[in-house]
Amino acid sequence: MHSPKRSAFTLVELLVVIAIIGVLVGLLLPAVQSAREAARRMSCGNNLKQIGIALHNYHDTMGSFPPGWILPNGSGDARYAWGWSASILGFMEQKNVQDAASYGDTNIHTAANIPALLVALQTPISSFRCPSDVAPATNNWLAIRSQRMSTSSYVGTHNSDYWDKDGDPTQGGIFIENRGTRMADIQDGTSNTVMVGERGWQFRDASGNVLISGSAHVWGNVPGHASDWRWGYQVALGVYKSNLHGTDQTGKIYVNEVSMRGANAFSSMHPGGTQFCRADGSVSLITETIESYFNDQGVQTDASGNRDRAARARVDTLWERLIAKSDGQPLNE
Repeated sequence: MHSPKRSAFTLVELLVVIAIIGVLVGLLLPAVQSAREAARRMSCGNNLKQIGIALHNYHDTMGSFPPGWILPNGSGDARYAWGWSASILGFMEQKNVQDAASYGDTNIHTAANIPALLVALQTPISSFRCPSDVAPATNNWLAIRSQRMSTSSYVGTHNSDYWDKDGDPTQGGIFIENRGTRMADIQDGTSNTVMVGERGWQFRDASGNVLISGSAHVWGNVPGHASDWRWGYQVALGVYKSNLHGTDQTGKIYVNEVSMRGANAFSSMHPGGTQFCRADGSVSLITETIESYFNDQGVQTDASGNRDRAARARVDTLWERLIAKSDGQPLNE
């Protein structure tokens, strides 16, 4: 008696099925990754929205937005100033962490040397972390007393051009030293002025090298290797291109492949642009193709390509008009 025949896949059929599965996975994987990035970008936008609400609540309570950085009792070493982001923790349901760090009561350099306070300074705060960013939980660049502090993915707007810690009347942004900006100071209108934007941990230059931007610090300024670096971990400038991906950074690497420009610029790990919170609390993505003038190094120029500041010291692009709070020009977005 013959046993009944069993149906089974032939080797060719099995290979065809495996190939089909491989094609389907190849088609689905980008869609899954895109969906995940969309969710991460939405989460990042929610963070910026929370920061915007906290800044407005601070303004309602204190009569102005917080200074970009402020020294305890108005004096001391500016390299160790508390930052705007630490100022609003009490308005983000983080008052216990703010108090545990002895915010504003002592120099941040001293606080970093006290174990009990250091625990608070190193506490990760999820509302200040973009889920797309690859920065470590505690920032290992420009530490205080060799101690890391909690990383932030967000920096405030300082100037549409280079540094001016006292606040340029026409080119200045929201956050400057020791003085808060009032709503009335934003003469261009709160919906026409960006207030806080992203900074990613790293980017790739024109040669494909990975350079570190360093993100930001939640708590304040740390001692910099150049006169302006210490402020760059709380605020950013418009003189450098938002997202320096693909730019020529030859000779502009400080140490350990850290980009001096990246550490003072806005940037993002999201494809296509950087998210910002405007002074009215709304959040939007500003694309890398926004009207602006930059050379191949990502440094601001005028329409003719001249990067000399004295020759181009005026707000003449949409990018600059969004950062400057009182330039007096319409956006025409």
